[in-house]
Amino acid sequence: MPDSHAPAFASGAAEPDLGYRAKGFYYGGKWEAPATSNTFVSTSPSTGKLLAEVPLAGVNANPISDTQAVAAARDVLATLPLLMKDLKNPDLRSRMSLAALKAGLAFSNTKTALAHSISYDMTLNHGLPHGIACSFTLPMVLGRAVGADPQRDAVLAQIFDGALRDAPVRLEAFLASVGVSTDFASYGVDKAEADAMIHKALDGVRGKNFIGVARPSA
Repeated sequence: MPDSHAPAFASGAAEPDLGYRAKGFYYGGKWEAPATSNTFVSTSPSTGKLLAEVPLAGVNANPISDTQAVAAARDVLATLPLLMKDLKNPDLRSRMSLAALKAGLAFSNTKTALAHSISYDMTLNHGLPHGIACSFTLPMVLGRAVGADPQRDAVLAQIFDGALRDAPVRLEAFLASVGVSTDFASYGVDKAEADAMIHKALDGVRGKNFIGVARPSA
């Protein structure tokens, strides 16, 4: 006797049509076409048939990672300067821990990209602590990313209050305010080595997840 409670598709019936037809991304009150052909494919766990194909913004970004990343970045910008002045404050420590969790959830969805790729050389060859090694290049990385893709710009603009074109300078000032230099030379790396490091990082697996442009360091 067949199981009357089994789902229809388990008995060989046609896969249900979910009716989803991706239009792209909805930003600023209108649909925008994806800038790349990268997609997230959803398939039926029972038959393996295609259910939906959803475009990804940028290289590996998606709406889930965008939400977590924007929230994490805004939380860090608001909380870290306060925490640096009051390291034992449990509320501020809790807020920073939550921001770190959100950031981890974001890049667990997408893989890390250029800043993380550069960090390996800086930690292994120059002894820079991992957190600083991942963060000191962020203004440079942001400057290369801004303008590369209107969809990514729309997401980045949610992090910073004010014009996005000014965000790299403002981020550099933020890092300086918490004691992080954004200059390779501060860590014993001259321009030639920095340029070679960036070029190598762009060619790596993490670097290929970056949407920005390749150009020499400042």
